Amino acid sequence: MLTPHSICLHGSQNVGMNDVYISVLEKQMAQKKVTKKRKHVPHRICIACREAVGKRGLIRIVRTADGVVVDLGGKLPGRGAYLHSRIDCWRIALETNLIGRALRTRVSAEATQKLKQFSTTLVETVMASDNA
Repeated sequence: MLTPHSICLHGSQNVGMNDVYISVLEKQMAQKKVTKKRKHVPHRICIACREAVGKRGLIRIVRTADGVVVDLGGKLPGRGAYLHSRIDCWRIALETNLIGRALRTRVSAEATQKLKQFSTTLVETVMASDNA
């Protein structure tokens, strides 16, 4: 066991406790450089298909004081729900009132109509990018 007063012999030189401590620190620093921490990617669940995906891969719908709106930036305050950009997920969510249940509110007919219009424009943009 090494104590602060003990001296280790290394070859023909005397090596003090500080040198041993420094070499241990150097080993620890070398190990830290090798292991990199992965960045945390937040996951969310699509309310229609229940698939967990990275937050950026889904579209957020928010309950605000003005009603239910689509939040493309993902920063609006309020209770949110997430959907894929797939038409099947939007169709299921709109037909079965999943959006209202997830947001714990009653979705007005006007808001439902706006969400349907958004889903059709979403489908058109996806089809246009597939053809390009």
